Order: sequence, then structure tokens, then C-alpha cells
Amino acid sequence: MKRKGYKRLPPDLRYRTNRLLLRNTILADGYMLIRSSLRTSRATKSSEIVIDGFPRSACTYAAVAFSEANPLIKRVDGHTHSARTIARAVQLGIPCILLVRDPCEAVASLVQLSSGIRLESALKGYLEFYGALLPIRNIVEVAPFDVAVADFGSVIRACNERYGSDFSVYTPDSDRESRVRRRIEDASRLRSGGLVRESGVARPSESRRSATAVLSNLTQSQEDLLIQAHETCRAFAAVTCSRLDGQ
Repeated sequence: MKRKGYKRLPPDLRYRTNRLLLRNTILADGYMLIRSSLRTSRATKSSEIVIDGFPRSACTYAAVAFSEANPLIKRVDGHTHSARTIARAVQLGIPCILLVRDPCEAVASLVQLSSGIRLESALKGYLEFYGALLPIRNIVEVAPFDVAVADFGSVIRACNERYGSDFSVYTPDSDRESRVRRRIEDASRLRSGGLVRESGVARPSESRRSATAVLSNLTQSQEDLLIQAHETCRAFAAVTCSRLDGQ
């Protein structure tokens, strides 16, 4: 599929097509080679660490904060929002951080980022992404969203313990957080032609609607999908709780 033609698809169809291509092992590898933005972010033997998760799960913040603490690490890959990237990192033995956010918050943020994506499509995308990773959830470093944004240093520390790596731990202070925020906003400007879109920038914004507001008046089908998404999320949360209890 040519990129220009792909961009002309309606947002929901484009999102569903992207999901279809990324959830199949063979198609995902080929698709990530074709798309330049994915080709430079996919897990390869040269990757030094992979950081990824469902969209709107602090992937950008985590990658920028990690780079801020580890400026000499050049191959911080991920941000493909593809389970294949995580699975490939596991196959290659690359340190891997998987970010997990409550489905209500993640999905509500995603449909506001791209208003054309249907809520049901976003919920199915959440289930497909994390459902594919359930079998390997115990062999990657699972980082809950709230922990990642409040104390990303603890996530790096846990990653080092799991993989025997020696990445520098991110210690947040006002200067570092300002630099991280500035880098995130600069990237947002680059994507949107010079403006910071509050609906899309990868940081908190008071202009966005709450998850409660976005997820009001759900259909029965959407309710069922949300219940399944919460069950999946709890399976990943249990891994984190188990690890903390063992310390």
C-alpha cells in the first residue's frame, strides 16, 4: 500500500488496517520494513533497549526520559505500538520495557488524539496488543503507566535487575523534567507543522476530556470489550505486584 494512499484512508479504517498488518508476524515484519517511521524503530540485533506499549501509555515520555539519563545509548527502539516489536526483543534477548495503562485512560486518550477512530476499534486494538503479549508477560519488564510517569527511575532500576544491564537511572528534577517536556513538545511541533496540538501532544493536558466523559453511554458490545480489556490489564498488573512482593 502506497503511503499517500494510506494517509487518505478514513482514520478508523487506517487504524484498523494498521492493526491488521501489525498483529500478523509475517505481515508485521514486512510492514515495518516498508514504513520508514517503523523501520527505524523496530527491534533488531543492534537495539540496545526496546520501550513500547499501546498508544497513549507514556511511551514517548519513557523513551525521552531514558535518553535523557542515557545520552550515549543511541538505539532506544520501540514506539511502534506493535506486539511484534516486544516479541522480537524477547527473541533477541534485548532489554525490554512494556508500558501498560488502564484501558479506560489509554483508549479515551487515543480516540481524542484521532477523533475519527471509533471507540470500539480502539478497545479491540488494546485487547489485541496486550492479548498477544500475555504469554510473555513474565519475561519482560512490565511498567504500569502511573509508575512510569511518577518514578521512571525505578522502572530503569528494575530493568537493570532483570537483564543485568547497567543503564543510568533517571532521577527527575525540575531541570530534567523541563528538558523532557521540551523535547516532547518539539517532537509534537515537528509532526504537526509547528504547532503543539493539545489533543495529541504526549504529556498531560487539561484540554482533554476525562475518560469518564469519553466512555459514557457505552453500547453493550463496548461494555463487553472494556471488561475484557480490564481483565487483560489486571493480568499484567499481577506480574508487577508479584515482583514487588518478592523484593
